[in-house]
Amino acid sequence: EPIVVLQAPAGHGKSTALQQIRSESTSRGIRCGWLSLDESDNDSTRHATHLQKLLAQIFDTRGQDAIGHLEAASAGSRHQERSDWFVDRLESDKSPLTLFVDEFEVLSNRAILSFWKDFLLKLPAHVRVFIASRTLPDIGIPRLTVANRALVLHAADLSFSLDEVQRFFSSAGILSMQDGDLEAVHR
Repeated sequence: EPIVVLQAPAGHGKSTALQQIRSESTSRGIRCGWLSLDESDNDSTRHATHLQKLLAQIFDTRGQDAIGHLEAASAGSRHQERSDWFVDRLESDKSPLTLFVDEFEVLSNRAILSFWKDFLLKLPAHVRVFIASRTLPDIGIPRLTVANRALVLHAADLSFSLDEVQRFFSSAGILSMQDGDLEAVHR
């Protein structure tokens, strides 16, 4: 699926998984952009600035053309215009690229969530998006999942099985773990 959401509580390895996927993508020559969100990203102007920086990462530019447009369209009623512009910019180069958005759960601004919903609905075919969030974001994920455009991985999907824990410790050269110890580590 072009959209993957890693949804799990804190400490379940969402950010680590994103970093590993980004490393693998980069090694395959896929351009990547990383956006770590925080509470202040609920401000439309700040969010627009971060989108501009994300484009600059991807296209290795200063992204100055993005600033004016995204700030001008920062009002809630203009989220569709911003998402159209963002999609157009990503479509300007058809080579594969992957976007990583970490800490998505901090977003609560309806206009910004609407931007992401519109953007994901219009996602270009050559773009993949990985989102890490403690909660399932209100950005149309159920609709995208039904349309086979999104995959949601939960805490259980990110956890090692008991067998994987045993293989991990064996490969690390720690063979003296007792079954009770392995089960405790697994829990």
